[in-house]
Amino acid sequence: MLERGHSALAIDDGSKALVCFGFPNGPTYDYNDWFKCDIFECSSPENCSTTPTFSSLHPHYAGGLGSHMGEPVTVGTSSRAESPEDPLVDSREQYKIAEKLTEDGWIRIENHPVGSDGHSFLTLPSGKLLLLGGVVRVEGYDRDLQDEIYELDLHEYWNVVGKLQEFIYGGSSMLVDNSIFLFPGQCPDGSCPIQRLDLVDEAIDSVDIIGNHTFEPEGWGASYFPQLFYTEQLDACVAPSDVEEI
Repeated sequence: MLERGHSALAIDDGSKALVCFGFPNGPTYDYNDWFKCDIFECSSPENCSTTPTFSSLHPHYAGGLGSHMGEPVTVGTSSRAESPEDPLVDSREQYKIAEKLTEDGWIRIENHPVGSDGHSFLTLPSGKLLLLGGVVRVEGYDRDLQDEIYELDLHEYWNVVGKLQEFIYGGSSMLVDNSIFLFPGQCPDGSCPIQRLDLVDEAIDSVDIIGNHTFEPEGWGASYFPQLFYTEQLDACVAPSDVEEI
């Protein structure tokens, strides 16, 4: 079972989870772990199991998992590793590789135009997939934060469909009615904006900053891929000093 650094996606109507691209806890790890996937399921809270499933063709550590037309998709990687199935001559291409999981295993789909990792995926009701934020690997550990919003359309082509107000890396997103709420993960100045993307017929109509996270100490914040939960409005009181109005 992969224990850290992994990506996860609910599958089979939420009864199982696909868990991929992490590595076990310990002082050392094997690059091959960045290809591996497991199926996690529970018959009860006390009875859970993991079953190995298809490994990807290429490494996708920090490449995430999203759902496009009901099929798992992953894009990019934060670290290169030699692919046993399809070695690359141009290692820069590895940052752009996108794959989807079919009944017969992982297959390549159209490369992402610039390559990305640390992004957030969000599936629209039509089945199209949005890729929000992330970074573009330049050379070695150098990276450029990206603010473009990409869509994987119904024909599996990538298109730029909007632009964020601010860069987001390691963030998480949630669709509520006709709005996407994008919460920051890591930010270079320790202060990360919360953004709301309003949709009209699944097209991005506007992007606004509605709040801010502040991390201590200053520098790259440490809330990597925060977990998001949605609840109905509650009758509750919160001390003004404990919450920032958004």
